Amino acid sequence: MKNAKPFWKVIYVLLIIGVIAIIAGTILGGFKNASLNIDENNINALEKIVDQIFDKNDHVNVEFTEDVMIFEEDITTEISGVNKIDLVSGAGNVEIIKSSGKNIEINTNNVDKIQYYVRNNTLYIKALFSGNVTEYDKVEIHIPEDMKLESIDATIGAGTFTAEKLMAYEADFNIGAGSFSIEDAEVNNLAVDVGMGEFSYEGKINNKADVGCAMGSVLMKLTNHQSDYSYELGCFMGNINYGSVTISGVGSKSHDIDLDKKFEIECGMGNVDIVFLSDVKK
Repeated sequence: MKNAKPFWKVIYVLLIIGVIAIIAGTILGGFKNASLNIDENNINALEKIVDQIFDKNDHVNVEFTEDVMIFEEDITTEISGVNKIDLVSGAGNVEIIKSSGKNIEINTNNVDKIQYYVRNNTLYIKALFSGNVTEYDKVEIHIPEDMKLESIDATIGAGTFTAEKLMAYEADFNIGAGSFSIEDAEVNNLAVDVGMGEFSYEGKINNKADVGCAMGSVLMKLTNHQSDYSYELGCFMGNINYGSVTISGVGSKSHDIDLDKKFEIECGMGNVDIVFLSDVKK
């Protein structure tokens, strides 16, 4: 919660007051017909949700590495020997594109500053755009068709991120006020933090998913079954629709079963929708 803006401080206070008021009302005999109870998990998760609200705004500080060249013109380059990607973009558009090539390739258009380098089998990309960004201002990352990344970590401020047929063992996505759209994907473990932006995912999750949504929206359409996962859901002033399970407002639900696969969802004032396509009646 460092450097929190006054508006976010107000949100924080309102969240605290709301939770306390509901607890007090319950103690005094109110809300007798409430279908969900406030519990310790709600209170413990509150600070994490507020941290997401404070941290994931539309501004991402792109910090360039001092000992690496910064390009102030568009580039086209090919990178070999890497299986991890770490990307930060304050604005603009990022596209992950599957290609017939053997190596990862970076192409940029109308970028203000771009930096890339490889360390420990990880390709680091830092992009900065200025002025009025259009759909043509972008970074393209071409990945070989059959490559499954060891990990991908992407942070986007107010821009967009799109990917098709993305395969990764580990994926960590952070969205400020931007938009993520991922289609036909397969990820083993997924972590998503959304501030005021939008996150859309279609495909498969093989193991675990950790979803945090402050004031934005999350929509995931999965080919898995709901019964494949145990889950822990916590909501404060938003909405969670997890398959056949729904939480609106303040509440939490969990279903712990002996499964390696698990969903953990925390929603502040946003909306999270998880659709299990295999369970949807046609």
